[in-house]
Amino acid sequence: MKILQNNKNNVTGFFQKESTDFGVDENNQTALGYQHHDALWWDGESKVLTDRPAMDFEQTIDFFKDCFLHISTNIMHLYAPKKVLEFGSGSGMLSEMFRERGATTVTVDANEVVKDKSPHIDGNHFWARTDKPLDFTDEEGGKVFFDVVVSLEHFEHIPVETCDVMMENIQNHTKPGAYLIFTAAAWEYDGEQHHVHCNVQTKAYWEQYITRFGFEVSNPPFPLGRAADTWEIFARRV
Repeated sequence: MKILQNNKNNVTGFFQKESTDFGVDENNQTALGYQHHDALWWDGESKVLTDRPAMDFEQTIDFFKDCFLHISTNIMHLYAPKKVLEFGSGSGMLSEMFRERGATTVTVDANEVVKDKSPHIDGNHFWARTDKPLDFTDEEGGKVFFDVVVSLEHFEHIPVETCDVMMENIQNHTKPGAYLIFTAAAWEYDGEQHHVHCNVQTKAYWEQYITRFGFEVSNPPFPLGRAADTWEIFARRV
């Protein structure tokens, strides 16, 4: 299924530096709201770089492959989604695994390096911010609704003042019975590390927050296993 984005987002004034783990604006200042890229970066050609010095290149790739295989396998087994929306998709490796299992995916990420270089995205990848209005339709003009929305290590990067827009995008593209699965880091980074967690909240905050948009929190049926000190939240649209 070919998905269309009808209201093109403007990402001018924000870009992701290649081979780094931070976003900057036109003045080279750290920018809020960048899309997480799971530590996989391109140097402008084909080599993938990592900001995890404890692991070499192959170990890093294996870590993410195993993690995404675990997540995609469990989600497909439990929910059998036909359409999956991933916000802050980074390289798109997770959604590629959903497609390998028969799902149609839409991936959204503001990193231009991903758009130009990632081997894991398909024609339903959109270079856009998730906290600006989005409108996805099929080729006949019908609005697309997703069975599962997944967003890993992304919510903490969305500024508080625009987070409602991101949730409205999710709300507008799901129906009762759809699932929202996301992680949110519980710690802050200082500016010197150039890795901005601008929306760090308690687990109780996130659970209460998403109920405003029609989601009911459920007990996690399996661990996502993304990172320590990170909330893992599963919810169902009611």
